[in-house]
Amino acid sequence: MRNNAIGREIDRKRTGQISAGTKARDDCRSAQRNGKLWIIKSGKLVRSNQ
Repeated sequence: MRNNAIGREIDRKRTGQISAGTKARDDCRSAQRNGKLWIIKSGKLVRSNQ
């Protein structure tokens, strides 16, 4: 749910722009690489860049 909220916020920033879907996807991937999202790793919730 936390990642979904972050994704929606990224999408809101791109609404109305040319190629908004592609740019939003790239922004989400960047958020993952930069540890702004969360994943479950070995049964624990950790930042996505760990």
